[in-house]
Amino acid sequence: MADDISTLLFGSSLSEFQVGKKQPARRTRFGKLVPRPAPKAPKDGGKARRAKLLRNTVRRSPEVMIKITNKANSAKSMASIKNSVDYISRNGKVKLIDAQGMEYEGRSEVDMAFYEFAYAGEPLEIEARYRQTYNMVLSIKQHEPEKLLDAVTEFAKENLGEEREYLMALHTDTDNPHVHIIFKVADLHGERLHPRKRELQEWRERFADKLLDRGIEANATPRFARGQWLKSEKTAVKWIDDKTREGKGMPSKSLSQQMDDAREGKVDGPWKDKLTKRYHMVKDAYAQLAKEHEGTELGDDIAKFAKDLPIPKTRTEMVHDAIERFEKARQGPALEQPGFDNLDHDERDENRDNDAPKRPKGPRR
Repeated sequence: MADDISTLLFGSSLSEFQVGKKQPARRTRFGKLVPRPAPKAPKDGGKARRAKLLRNTVRRSPEVMIKITNKANSAKSMASIKNSVDYISRNGKVKLIDAQGMEYEGRSEVDMAFYEFAYAGEPLEIEARYRQTYNMVLSIKQHEPEKLLDAVTEFAKENLGEEREYLMALHTDTDNPHVHIIFKVADLHGERLHPRKRELQEWRERFADKLLDRGIEANATPRFARGQWLKSEKTAVKWIDDKTREGKGMPSKSLSQQMDDAREGKVDGPWKDKLTKRYHMVKDAYAQLAKEHEGTELGDDIAKFAKDLPIPKTRTEMVHDAIERFEKARQGPALEQPGFDNLDHDERDENRDNDAPKRPKGPRR
């Protein structure tokens, strides 16, 4: 029973999901079809993986992030890919590392690294009709960038393959250290890699394992399993709306629509029903797991985690609450001076004039 509920919360890994399924053959750049081996089933059926995710989740271990940051249109031309390499290297100011572990620093060396990256294996086309590269960011909230880079290096070798070209760079100029990786879709033999949602989740778990091996507390769970009900905003939309909150510029289209709906009282909708249904499903699942582990430290942690799960709100509801707080703050607190409300207007004006500091008289001009 407990294992079934854990599967409901944390899902199955990619290898568990595809066990026993015939994998599609890959096609090399020369048109040859090569069969892929079927994934092997975990010896324990994935119980150890789900138990680890449960333990780390209820103890609120920091979550790792792996995110694809570029769109397909920005990965079709060699010029746009070169711009991405210049960005992650800060135009040569940040060290680049390739798949062989070679390091490049300075503008001329970065240009050389890109040339080798572009023409190794299946060369990049000047203008292709399909995606040629992926840009990926890996990070976790911690302050040991060297260990982070070491973990990403081992992760990339194991998951991108030794025969796939990639360039990576560590950025420490933000509050949260992170590593950028640009990898080619096609490896040296023409086999193509297009990571999907389930693969990205498995990558997150493998990346978390690399960090744990280096003494960095890390976890990789689906967002709803940890009480995060809404998807993260797109980077561009978040940047625009952050500027709006600072009083600079106009809000994004999505925020404008949310503000209009909030003012009209349209805070409920189909998304609210889905969020509420998922909230009760997750809360009931954790309650059942707490009962299964009753009397243990893990059971107490699960019960406390379930109790503290936030009630889901749509973005329109959040905007509505923010508008209400703003209106209350704009009205300001009422004056609380004893006897002040009993005075008429003339007495108030007289008292205000008497209490005002006297301006010193200067020489007449």
